[in-house]
Amino acid sequence: MPNPEPDAPCILLVDDEEAILQVLHGALTASGLAKEIAMAKNAREALGWLRQRAWKADLVVSDLSMPGLSGEDLLAEIKANAPDLPVIVLTAHSLDERIIRCLERGASDFLVKPVPLKLFTQTVSAILERRAESRGGGGAMRVSLPVSGWIELTATSHIEYVERFRRFTELLYGTRLAEDAKFQLRMAIDEIGRNAVEWGNRESRTKRIQLTYAFFDSQIVIKIEDDGKGFDTSALQDPTRDPLMHLQDREAQGKRPGGFGVFLIRKLMDDVIYNERGNVVVMTKRLPGLPAEEPPGAKPQAKAPGGS
Repeated sequence: MPNPEPDAPCILLVDDEEAILQVLHGALTASGLAKEIAMAKNAREALGWLRQRAWKADLVVSDLSMPGLSGEDLLAEIKANAPDLPVIVLTAHSLDERIIRCLERGASDFLVKPVPLKLFTQTVSAILERRAESRGGGGAMRVSLPVSGWIELTATSHIEYVERFRRFTELLYGTRLAEDAKFQLRMAIDEIGRNAVEWGNRESRTKRIQLTYAFFDSQIVIKIEDDGKGFDTSALQDPTRDPLMHLQDREAQGKRPGGFGVFLIRKLMDDVIYNERGNVVVMTKRLPGLPAEEPPGAKPQAKAPGGS
């Protein structure tokens, strides 16, 4: 394979299924996201290719379940030798504790098979963009378990990471929730997360967002924190009283259309609590009648981490 052009994105695809490699290769080729796309049928072949190139690549996309060395093993070797090389992991299981371990160990993102090709190319594009900006694609997001049962994502203040967090939580609660509860949680994370990025941090890439999730026996708790100055939550006006005037006021302030989000979320969630400063919000959704099995990360005895 010829050497890539300077600064041309180089992507390595790793999967033991030839059909998946060809589909992903075709999607990347059609998208024009990379000038060089390499393929490996297992982790050992991928490691050989990376070592031969002195670990110089822009992105690795790897399946988790492969004969011999697993995708987790490949990730560990990559992070030991090229910590800034982004890795997307693929899994065929909607509830997969390995995803949590991989994110803890530095994976940039995950996708569940069968991978929607539009989502695949969007995810690749976002990671390459962040890497081009910072030349440190793996360092912009960190996943940790601060307290038993709680999963915390800390990331650069960008809507991309809010979307990753939302998809991550959807993976964790899987099929246990009714569709209306899934929709309500999706709305809450998207709206409050976007507010944290746009108005809390004023879209500053030097600031960070912290998104925390916990699944208890009968409720889900989401905590979203930004680095901004906060705001006076008591000063929020109900936009439904005069929607037209509300939209005109937002336009005059240079804000995006909307602003109904906080009031909508208060109707969708059972509890929405801000801290005194106004830069931390904790949202709770009660979920009666859930089946008994626990998703990854769920610990009924979990206690809330500090700062909320």
